[in-house]
Formats: sequence, structure tokens, C-alpha cells
Amino acid sequence: MLIHENPLMDRENSGQVMSVDLGVKTGIAVFSSEGRLRWFGSRNYGSKNSLRNDLPRLLHSHGPLRVLVLEGGGVLENVWMREAQYRNVAVVSFHAGHWRQLFFGSDALMHTNRAKMKAVDLARAVIGLIGENRASLPIHHAAEAILTGLCFLYEEGRVELPIEIRRLFRYPRSK
Repeated sequence: MLIHENPLMDRENSGQVMSVDLGVKTGIAVFSSEGRLRWFGSRNYGSKNSLRNDLPRLLHSHGPLRVLVLEGGGVLENVWMREAQYRNVAVVSFHAGHWRQLFFGSDALMHTNRAKMKAVDLARAVIGLIGENRASLPIHHAAEAILTGLCFLYEEGRVELPIEIRRLFRYPRSK
């Protein structure tokens, strides 16, 4: 996990955590400071410019944010990081293999479409346990954002996740 912190960031900020499955087809999940899944969704921006133009509105509508968790990399990661830095929000980034290891173990098939299907199933369970909006179901982009955020919250250790959530982890950390 790679952490990019803005030196001006208030470490005691109790704002929300936004996690993002990077891509022009973007998945987003927002967790409260208490670890509740407040919102999730996905959107096909169609281009980097459309994404860049919508970022200020998107980040403002889910603020205040304590940390932005990015899954992926490349040019789009830089677009998100610049906007987060402008807003004095810490950024954590890692690749999908990081959260997949936590939830699925070292299964060689976890780099396939099977992993995306399993992510949707697992995200549905998470929504049922800690989601505030249980009416909608995620597609794989939103599901991966949900699991990315949950992985961050779990590893950060600031939020005590319910036992039902901790049981979903294939390889829980030792205390």
C-alpha cells in the first residue's frame, strides 16, 4: 500500500473515506468515519477530461473527506491525486491484488473475470451488513471500490468492523 499524505492534512479529521476503482469506467464507494458504507456507484465518464471536469463536484458532494483510497494507477491516478491534494485530502493507493489477497487468498484465478464476480458477491454481503442503502446492487466497478475501501479501513484499524465483516476476510491480520 502506497500512502501519499498531504503535509497540511489534519490527522485527527473524522471525515469520510472515499475509495475508487480507477478507470474511465469508475467505481466509487464512500464510508463514514464510523465505517458504515454510506454510498456506492459507478459511472462511465467516457474520457479523462470528463472525469477531470466532474471531480470537484464529486469530491465536494461526498465531503468532508479524510482520505481518498485509489485502486489502480496510471494517468487517471494522477488526476485524482491532484484534485485530492488541492482539497488537502490524504491519498492511499494500491493495486487490486492487495485487497484480493485479503479477501480471496492466493487463488491463481483471482486475476480473471471470476474475481470480478466474486467481488460483486462479497460486496453484496458487505452492503447487507454495513450499507446504509441496501436497495441497489453494485456492478463490478462499484464492488471493487467497496472492497478497496473496506480493505483500507480494516488495515488502518481506526474503525472496529463488525465480526460479520471480519469473517469475510480469508486471511485476517493477527492482533
